[in-house]
Amino acid sequence: MIIGSGQSTGMGDILLLTSICKHLPNCTVELSPSAERFSRFFKGQCKEVLIKENPVDLPNIGNGHYAHAKMLGLGLGKGCYLPHIEVSKEELERGEDLVRGYKNPMVFKSGCSTTWKRVREASEGFWEPAIKKLGETHTILHFGVSDNFTEFSGVVNIIDSSIPDLICYYAAIKQYLGVDTGDAHLMLACGGNTKVYSPLSTPDYRRNRWRYNSQRCEYFDLAPII
Repeated sequence: MIIGSGQSTGMGDILLLTSICKHLPNCTVELSPSAERFSRFFKGQCKEVLIKENPVDLPNIGNGHYAHAKMLGLGLGKGCYLPHIEVSKEELERGEDLVRGYKNPMVFKSGCSTTWKRVREASEGFWEPAIKKLGETHTILHFGVSDNFTEFSGVVNIIDSSIPDLICYYAAIKQYLGVDTGDAHLMLACGGNTKVYSPLSTPDYRRNRWRYNSQRCEYFDLAPII
């Protein structure tokens, strides 16, 4: 069995495929060159990862979550469709070392790719009350990338982490607050829980395609930047 995400190369797009690997561990995963950095997600849960200019693109059956829609096309509709990554003992221990100095750390992600910024992000003022309240009991670690990063007070900034480092951090922290972007899927894949703020459905964003039905996920309304 060969699976892939076609020309979709975002972190969330690629993590959709990990839900299939849980049920088809002998599959081959095809990724485009621009998604090669995500190959680590499939370590220990597929036969091989191939980098190809035109990877296979699985069809989406039905109107549910994209992961479930892809599984339906493969006859796996009744299986768990949450993303999953095999995290080693060494990776977990490294993550615990990275956050050892922080009291009750929580991942915070206010930004997404610049392509979807206008749809999935909120103004700085939207987050300030939550940061102030959560800061009373948590150390808020604000993850992001340097080409789209908003500064907040009362947080610890962690910018441009590698994929292996993010896995270590998220596997150890297991708590996510932020927008609907690849990092929310990564937290779930690492065994954590998420509080995700997402906009209302629009032609550019369909809630039913990205909201998991799981006790590990909570969803709230977000007013996007227009």
